[in-house]
Amino acid sequence: MLVLSLLAAGESRASPSSAAECDAMVRAAPRALASYRCYRDLAHTGPRAEAERGLEAILRRDRDNPGALFMLGLCLDERGLSLDEDSWCATRT
Repeated sequence: MLVLSLLAAGESRASPSSAAECDAMVRAAPRALASYRCYRDLAHTGPRAEAERGLEAILRRDRDNPGALFMLGLCLDERGLSLDEDSWCATRT
């Protein structure tokens, strides 16, 4: 329930126009889930692949980043895919 509340909290925000905008949000507030939600919003309104690549880049630098893992998992789940952390981190360099 808390997760759904956190996800719904950002509904009134303007949609991001690029992954660079999301990157800036993460740099400004790396512990805020809303920063990572920017990528998910971008996946819904813009280039999904660009949004997923942005999250993957964060995970290459910080494999255990909970915000990036969560949002990438949601993006992949929406496409019927699953996140296999052990294999994708090793193969996506």
